Amino acid sequence: MTDYVLSSGTTTSDYWISTTSTITMSDYWITRCEETRSARVGGINKQLESEKASADLRAIRLLQNLITDEEFTIYEKTGRLLVRGRQFDYLINRDSGQIARVEKDKVVDLCMHLENYHDYSKHDNVVAMKLYLEGREEQFNREANRCGERQPSEMEQDLLRVVNA
Repeated sequence: MTDYVLSSGTTTSDYWISTTSTITMSDYWITRCEETRSARVGGINKQLESEKASADLRAIRLLQNLITDEEFTIYEKTGRLLVRGRQFDYLINRDSGQIARVEKDKVVDLCMHLENYHDYSKHDNVVAMKLYLEGREEQFNREANRCGERQPSEMEQDLLRVVNA
């Protein structure tokens, strides 16, 4: 007994073929299909890149509206935003979910970011963490993952000196 499977034919028909049959396709047809698929994917990638760039720009403009020009200049140069909480100061790292809580004699590394944060602009995550820290600092400290304690790095000390001057 021969087994048959349904296979796509042209755009208007399907046909049955034996599972033991061999179907050959021309190299031209395979190459054409790959070129078409590649062009389609390329177009989608360009559109996604454009949308991402637009989202980045909107997030940067929002952040600029929330902080001073001096704070934004420091953010652009260092990739970190200083947020003053009621209890501590925090340095939010633009390129990760890392947030350094600056205490009197040490830095506590915390990790907190938007759910599915890779789907958002990295600047959106900074804005969200800034607003969270300013509005619910105690809750933030309870929920953030604690990654360790350390002495402040030279860059963090310099950044705090500039901001506190």
